[in-house]
Amino acid sequence: MKYKLNLGRKEIIVLALVLIIILIFLIILGAPKNCGTDESCFNTKSSQCDKVKATLNREGNQLYYNILGEKNDNCVVRVTMKKVSEAQQIELKQALEGKNMDCSIPMNLIREKNINSISNIYDYCTGSLKEAFLDITLQKLYELVIKNIGTLASGLQQVLNQSSTI
Repeated sequence: MKYKLNLGRKEIIVLALVLIIILIFLIILGAPKNCGTDESCFNTKSSQCDKVKATLNREGNQLYYNILGEKNDNCVVRVTMKKVSEAQQIELKQALEGKNMDCSIPMNLIREKNINSISNIYDYCTGSLKEAFLDITLQKLYELVIKNIGTLASGLQQVLNQSSTI
């Protein structure tokens, strides 16, 4: 037995309008709130891991935060370095600007602290921004060791000399 659905032109238009309204409603509900540069707005929304985005300054650097939502009792956040402080060297700007990292931060930590004040945030992140920060840190550490190698070598020599006389 076949059923034939007879829809008139008016019914099709009404059905299309209802579907469009539902689609718009779903898009509005699913879209993150844009706090712009309002840190207070961002902190309020992010403390509950609500979908929100904002561009905030941290130590002169411009960072774009986009909270993607909650997953496995963690808050998933994408952080993008939009602009490095003007006080920094050009090499640092080239290494960091435009790079991002995805962070999976425990919900209990999100509720306790503002995202941009979590000092060990890199422990929860992966991505090109984190890798660039690590590369820069290692390079600075290497330069510091090379710069002080003479002092370290003479100190080591003194320790060896003292231990051989004992």
